[in-house]
Amino acid sequence: MTRTRTEHHPSRVVAAFSAAALVAAGAITLVAASSAARADLPLTDCGQVDFTLSPDMNGDGRGEIILVSASAHKGLEIIPVTAAGEPGIGSTVATDHDFSASKVYGPGDWNGDGKADIVEVDQAGYMWLWPGDGNNGLGSRVEIGHGWKPFRIIPAGDLTQDGANDLLAIDKQGRLWLYYGSGRGGFKGTPRQVGQGWVGLELYAAGDLNGDRKNDILAILPDGTLWAYQGRGNGTFGVPKQVGRGWGTFKLAAGADLNGDGRADIVGQDTVRTKDIYHSEDYLYYYRGNGGGSFQAPKIIMQRIGYYPHCEVFMGPAWDNISISPTASPGRYPWGN
Repeated sequence: MTRTRTEHHPSRVVAAFSAAALVAAGAITLVAASSAARADLPLTDCGQVDFTLSPDMNGDGRGEIILVSASAHKGLEIIPVTAAGEPGIGSTVATDHDFSASKVYGPGDWNGDGKADIVEVDQAGYMWLWPGDGNNGLGSRVEIGHGWKPFRIIPAGDLTQDGANDLLAIDKQGRLWLYYGSGRGGFKGTPRQVGQGWVGLELYAAGDLNGDRKNDILAILPDGTLWAYQGRGNGTFGVPKQVGRGWGTFKLAAGADLNGDGRADIVGQDTVRTKDIYHSEDYLYYYRGNGGGSFQAPKIIMQRIGYYPHCEVFMGPAWDNISISPTASPGRYPWGN
C-alpha cells in the first residue's frame, strides 16, 4: 500500500477492497436512554450522534438519510423517504463496527462500481471507504487516507464532470481545497485551492440545485442566512445567492434527491429548548427541493422527546398515535426565500 504525503494536506492512499456483503434488513429501533445527568437531552442522547444523506444506497433511484447511532449497536441506520416526503421502513446496517465517534459521509459511488458507498473519518484522522453492495449493506472497509482530523470534509459529488466524485475540504485557515476523486476508491492529482475565508461558515454538498447537471454547494453564514453556490463544472463556483434565513440553530445535511423527483432536498435538525431543564425536544425536518436553490416548507419526519433519563422517538405516520403535537415553535422554521 503506497502513501503520499503533501504539506498541509491529508495523505492519500489508493487500495483494492473486499466486496464481501454484510447486510440485514428489518425494522429500526430508535429508543435509548441517557445515563448521565445533564441540563438537557439533545438528539445525541436519544440514540443518534450524527446524520448525513446518501444519493442512493439500494438502487431505487432515491437518496436516504443515514443515521449514526449511539444506541446499543452504535452502527448505521438507513432511513428512506417516500415520494410523499414520509419516512419509510428503515434498516440497520449489519456491522459490529462502532461509528459513534467517527464522522460519516455519503459520497455516492466512490469506487466506480455503480453502487453508493460510505466514507468514515475516525477520531485519529484516518479515512476509510466502506463499499456499498447496492442493497443497504456494506463490504469490508479499507483505508484510503490519513491526516484528515483537522479538516472539515464535504463530499460534493462530481465537481469537474470527469465521471468521478470529488471531495471538498476546509483547513484550519479557512481555505477551501478540492480533492480529485480517482473513481477507483481513492484520489488523483494534487489538491487545488478553490476558495478562502471559510472560517465560521458551514459548507454542505447540495447536489444539482438548479437543474444544469452541475453540482452545487450550500453555505450557512454566522448570521443564519443560507446561500447557494452554483457549480461551474470545473471545481469552482459562481457568485452566491441567498436562498434562506434562520438557519443559525440548525444542523443540515444535503446533496441527495430523497423523494425521487429529480431535485436535491435537504434535511435539518433543530432542538427546541423548554423551561424544564430535564425536558428537551428535537426535530428532524425534511425540505423538499423546488429547484434553483429554494425549498418547500419543512415537514417533520422525526421527533425525539427527552424526559430525563428516558427518551422516546416518533416517526412519520406515528403522529396519529401519540398525544404530543408534532410542531415546533412558530417562527423557528428556516423558510426559503
